[in-house]
Amino acid sequence: MSSIRRFLICLLPAAAILALGACDADEPTVEVSRTMKEQALERIAQDEMPDYRNWEMNQTGDGVRYVVLRPGSGEKAWYDDEVRVHYKLWLTDGTFVDSTFPDGVSSPFEFTVGDTRRVIAGWHEIIQEMSAGTEVLAVIPWELGYGRAGRRNIPRRADLVFYIDLLRIR
Repeated sequence: MSSIRRFLICLLPAAAILALGACDADEPTVEVSRTMKEQALERIAQDEMPDYRNWEMNQTGDGVRYVVLRPGSGEKAWYDDEVRVHYKLWLTDGTFVDSTFPDGVSSPFEFTVGDTRRVIAGWHEIIQEMSAGTEVLAVIPWELGYGRAGRRNIPRRADLVFYIDLLRIR
């Protein structure tokens, strides 16, 4: 058997494995249209997580991925600004976790940007990309969320999906 033929016979299984792996590759990302944003806001209103998995998303320096669903106006929030937000939180599998929207108990959440005692690091990243009135869908990696330990109903090393509506900056 020639060396070329032996080489090809050895190469075929590797090529097949690579081809199978390519079939499982992530779908290509798509630009998020106005219609997609409107549909996402409708799902969010029903406490359902939008299907963002193949969306083209912006990314902060530390890795928070986000899409602006509705732009706000004015200056962006900054370190030491006091902000008021409404939010909804899901795990990446779509499990609904928490919300501040009116349900007779909840109220908007207020915090100071940069105060790491009250909010996860990923929030400081995304809030500084927003101006008052901005609504975003943000995917926060576990390292900027609740980390290795998790928290109450958030598992260890869980990436988080937030809908955030920045109501006010002071």
